[in-house]
Amino acid sequence: MSQNIHINPEWINPKRVSYFSIRDYVAQIELSKETLLHSEETAKAFEQYLSKMKYFFGDRMESIISYWLDSGLVELEESSKLENHGFSSKELTIADLLFDRATISHSKIKRIHEFVCKRSGTNAKVVGEYRSGIASVGVFLDDHTYQPYWYGAESEDIREFMASFLNYYRTRKAGEIFSNPFIKAALVHLLFVRIHPFEDGNGRTARILQNISFTAELNGIYDSKLKISPLNISESIRRNGYYYANRLNRIFFDMDHREENNEAINRWINFNLDMYDEQIYYQKSRFPNPSSLTALENLRFHDKDAYRKEAEKMGLKKLF
Repeated sequence: MSQNIHINPEWINPKRVSYFSIRDYVAQIELSKETLLHSEETAKAFEQYLSKMKYFFGDRMESIISYWLDSGLVELEESSKLENHGFSSKELTIADLLFDRATISHSKIKRIHEFVCKRSGTNAKVVGEYRSGIASVGVFLDDHTYQPYWYGAESEDIREFMASFLNYYRTRKAGEIFSNPFIKAALVHLLFVRIHPFEDGNGRTARILQNISFTAELNGIYDSKLKISPLNISESIRRNGYYYANRLNRIFFDMDHREENNEAINRWINFNLDMYDEQIYYQKSRFPNPSSLTALENLRFHDKDAYRKEAEKMGLKKLF
């Protein structure tokens, strides 16, 4: 047990969470000039990342798929470490690392939850089903009492909350909140974690949903059919775990704190943009020149023919 545990009073929100519309919650968000500028800079850096990939790999689209599959496995491993779990890659297949499609539903979310729990362990009695009890995020104090920071949705409201969440996810319309790949993915992560629909494994599931959302929005922009995220940020989040918790825990998940929430949600989005920036820089540094391509020849799951077929199905060349 940790000694002299420090409690951040700004993280404590004892209010229980009853249903409200996710669309209404999101509609209250006003993106700051700083956030909008940051998102533009991140988008430019991402374009440079794709350009450098094109320069490095040329027309070898199968090598890009191989590279992203390896990054996808690292993502699952790092996401599990964030919650002090290991990740088993035993008998893992290419299909396990690809999205069947960049859409989500109640059943797909439950399958993702079951996948991460079986692969990385869980304290939940039931996996792949929405919880029936109370959920909270908090800390055990030195005297062994539990201090909740905040509560997830009331169990009787989970299904309605998740329906509203899916409605937001599927909405395609003008505006950064609904169409910017980086911003929407960050909000998908936030909303899912704060609904907290499962007994355990919500963070790991949220990070996969963030990647699917990011990929779906890219597909809309590039008219592609990607089934794997070209950028993953769990490795960076793990290195910045305190700030991840700090940004997430300061947000009120209700309709009563619009002013405080607006500032806190902008900080959360900017944190995610920082994580994307960090990963773009890191990934670009992995392929400094074409002569180092041999370093990638022994990537896990290496199957050129299978990767080439996947690249064609995904319309990968449209990104480049």
